[in-house]
Amino acid sequence: MKVAERELIIDIGGSSIGACFVTHHDEGNSEISNTVRVPFKIGSVDVRGGLQEIALLTLKQALEGLNRTGTIQKTHIVLADPWYQAETKAIVSESEKPLRISMGTALHAIEKQREESGTQKRTGRRMIESLITQLYVNGYPTTLSKTVHGTSLTTHVYESEADESFVVKATNIIRDNFPHAPLSFHTRAFVMFAVLRNLREEDSFVMLDIGAETSEVVIAHRDALTFTHSFPVGTLTLAREIANGGSLADALARLQLYTKSELSEDEMSSFNLKFEVMGKNWFSEYQKASDSAFKNIAVPQIAFLLSDQDSLQWLHRMMQQIAVPLLPTIIPLTTTFFQNMLSLGSNARYDVPLSFASLFSKSQGSTIDLHT
Repeated sequence: MKVAERELIIDIGGSSIGACFVTHHDEGNSEISNTVRVPFKIGSVDVRGGLQEIALLTLKQALEGLNRTGTIQKTHIVLADPWYQAETKAIVSESEKPLRISMGTALHAIEKQREESGTQKRTGRRMIESLITQLYVNGYPTTLSKTVHGTSLTTHVYESEADESFVVKATNIIRDNFPHAPLSFHTRAFVMFAVLRNLREEDSFVMLDIGAETSEVVIAHRDALTFTHSFPVGTLTLAREIANGGSLADALARLQLYTKSELSEDEMSSFNLKFEVMGKNWFSEYQKASDSAFKNIAVPQIAFLLSDQDSLQWLHRMMQQIAVPLLPTIIPLTTTFFQNMLSLGSNARYDVPLSFASLFSKSQGSTIDLHT
């Protein structure tokens, strides 16, 4: 009987660090255990300039909260925005006559595009992912597991990179605590895309990852990851608009009370206008980010919303109140989303980013890695 694989999952978010173990079994659900989530201690001040050191300190604290007994086979580190930059490319190759098209054809097209664009490694940056997310021959999706004939090949590529020094420092901290297991870095945008593509019937959808200071928009179209962009508006940015120079903690609390309709009638009426303005300001930035993506494709009918669980309700309400064509049906990603997919072990609870990463670690292989 095959020994169950135990892996370490680490999520480096924009305002907290999460970690857990996941054990993959041949049959049945994978089991998560020892879940920890440690918030950054940044107060109410925007400290993006010093965020890296705060994140590394929090990473140490999160790993100290894990049980080190037993061995782990692998460590997966998932970076959220703003810890990486990513881009998507659609590389199109065409011929007048039908040709034999194989995976080698796609790889050659990618290499040719890199040579023509003069793409070079940027100083101080580390490549995280370089992946083919989807292939089309004559407009039809294919895996190119065998050679086919056609006149056009479209190769969708997703690439991400992160600050070299941050990756090295984070790696050293993890190695100090778990020295033997091999490490792999991923981005939250790709992890969410890969898992949702496996779980859902929709082949086109939007993913909205709203962090403390940034919002990331990721678009999947016909099973390809076709767009990613972030802008500097997050939950704390929006709450500062409500606070208007006052207490940020009070503004966050009032946002939750407003969403639950637990303010007085006069307060609800007064707060409604502030809430509406806040939503329009967020949507203005979203529209700037997504307009270019929707020039050539239809707006997907569904969007998945990820944020910290305290902010999820009021963000969902904010987006519902905007009610414009560029915002499809919103599905908030709550902990209940994963209850039939993952089992809870000792000292475990459902944590949305860690749950995504745990499912991803079991199902890797549906894309072609160009980086290794």
